[in-house]
Amino acid sequence: MDPLVRSQYPEILDGDWVNLGYHTKPVAGLYDLEAQPKKHLLFNYSAWSDPLGSVRDNQRVNTVFTEDDYTRLCSYAEPVFQLASRMLESPGSLDLFYYILYGKRDPLPAQYNHKGEPCSELRLKDMGKGHRREQARDALERLADSLAFEIDDPRDDERIRGTHAWTAATTAQLRTRQGVNVKRNNSNAKNGIASIIHINKADLRRLEGFRARCDQATRREADSLRLVLFRLQFKIANTLCHEITHALEHARNDTLFTYRINEQLARYDLTRNSIGTVTQVNEPYFGKQSLAELGACWENHVFGGKIQLGAEPEYPLIITKWPSFIADTDVPHRRGFKGTATNYIVPMHYICNLHTQAFWDKTTWTQIGDHTALHIRKLIGWRVPKPAALKLDETWDPYESEEGTNRTTAHNNNRVSREIKDEPDPSCCQANDKTALPG
Repeated sequence: MDPLVRSQYPEILDGDWVNLGYHTKPVAGLYDLEAQPKKHLLFNYSAWSDPLGSVRDNQRVNTVFTEDDYTRLCSYAEPVFQLASRMLESPGSLDLFYYILYGKRDPLPAQYNHKGEPCSELRLKDMGKGHRREQARDALERLADSLAFEIDDPRDDERIRGTHAWTAATTAQLRTRQGVNVKRNNSNAKNGIASIIHINKADLRRLEGFRARCDQATRREADSLRLVLFRLQFKIANTLCHEITHALEHARNDTLFTYRINEQLARYDLTRNSIGTVTQVNEPYFGKQSLAELGACWENHVFGGKIQLGAEPEYPLIITKWPSFIADTDVPHRRGFKGTATNYIVPMHYICNLHTQAFWDKTTWTQIGDHTALHIRKLIGWRVPKPAALKLDETWDPYESEEGTNRTTAHNNNRVSREIKDEPDPSCCQANDKTALPG
């Protein structure tokens, strides 16, 4: 790892980086995920080429995203689409999608209203297993008919500045003006609304650049660049899945459809291809969680925490238990935030494993259907105190957490290690094995 990057994490010891896999060289030819042809229908060309021209590259105003544009996109983003496809159909992901689609929602008292809109809680009991994962897969395929992607340049569109992506419910597409349906149990009901996922072009530009650098680099340079590329691909794949979760909620949200669609239909002008964007209603709380943000909830359900996306790809990926105060307070929230959080370094072994087809071909975890199959092992991290500007949770002991007692070293009292016998990690899934980084 670059010494300059490593110096930004004083809590992490030299030996920690070795144990986390950041000093191991990848083996050429081992990472064959990009050679596999399968990707989900959600990422096919039809999602990037809206017939009304609403999906545009902002650098070329009023120009439809063409097949040639899509071919170029896939030349460097295909591994991202394939990785996201596998994440979406992992056991934890499908379980959460089923809850979103079919779980009963209990309305909360008016005191929990957010921005004048009511909130609800997604009930997690009385769900019955049955064929719920098959129903969730079917809903994802149906979602492909009411989802579009748009690439926005932050230099031209202030809405995308400072974020990697965002999702808006929309009435722009003529085929969805009467609503959409992603549920299998009632094919005639139109109880949801379409979505457009806006993607920051800067991320795709960065991905294309790293891919080109890997192709042109010497073998020694390519070793380190490939690991950076894997981290960037993982971040973008995670972002896509996060936003697709919001889109799935839009597609089944009858309140959003019933109360919002009519106010926007009047603004639709077919001659000018204007886009009608619908104000979003509050998403439900997932069980007893303190924040109502289904995209972050998807990350937590699949990975065991929230992936922090702020750093450049040269830096390691960070995962934090969610909900915590490191979250978007603009979404509905209840109860106070805890006084500290713990950032953990995502092991490089994990990221590399997800880029090998051999891992996804393993039948043990898919047959068992373990919803923790992609949970990230939390080994080494550091405490992050909450800013004084936020209200403290007085019941929270800053030296204790769900992860266990704050184990420290003599020279660094912020470092947290879970490599202690009496602190077993509950997420010891195969994705964290060192099989992809031999030696």
